[in-house]
Amino acid sequence: MEEQPTSLNSNLESPIESEFKSDPTWKEISLGAVVDSLKAGVSVNSDDRKAGANEVGILKTSAVTYGTFLADAHKAVLAGERGRCAVSPKKNCIIISRMNTQELVGANAYVNQDYPNLFLPDRLWQLEVKRDGSVCPLWLSFILSSPKYRQMISDSASGTSGSMKNISKPSLLALPISPPLSPNNARSLKFCRVGMRGFRSKSH
Repeated sequence: MEEQPTSLNSNLESPIESEFKSDPTWKEISLGAVVDSLKAGVSVNSDDRKAGANEVGILKTSAVTYGTFLADAHKAVLAGERGRCAVSPKKNCIIISRMNTQELVGANAYVNQDYPNLFLPDRLWQLEVKRDGSVCPLWLSFILSSPKYRQMISDSASGTSGSMKNISKPSLLALPISPPLSPNNARSLKFCRVGMRGFRSKSH
């Protein structure tokens, strides 16, 4: 049976929220303050199969639905459309679903390696954090995937359709975050090192 996403109405704290509760020494800033870029992909025509040798794939929104990046969730791009593909999943970035149902809009996943033969459709964004060390991208991905932030993103979504909602870049970038900054940043870095090892072990 396919695993279903956690309800946005869950009152349970995620492990990362429990570890990084607000601290008076952690300054609240906007998400945009730590973001270097937020890029949308391009939707192209494709076949409903995985990309073969010498082909490229376009991601499905389900590639990030359950909080873990699923590279196999893609479709083969038609040969004539390959030149239109623009944004590939990049290591240490976070891919976010900008358009989906009320429950799934804002679903996101951390990318632990480059995928040059895969590309994002226009329904997905790729978020890249600044390289000044102010925030760990893996830490940020856990925060954005928590029930609290999924609810905040869902509440900020708009759209007249009863089934599909959209989030705007300004709304997403305005989200308040409280990253553990120096000298407490060591806790965040420790978490990221442990998390990175976990990602590497799963990939082998």
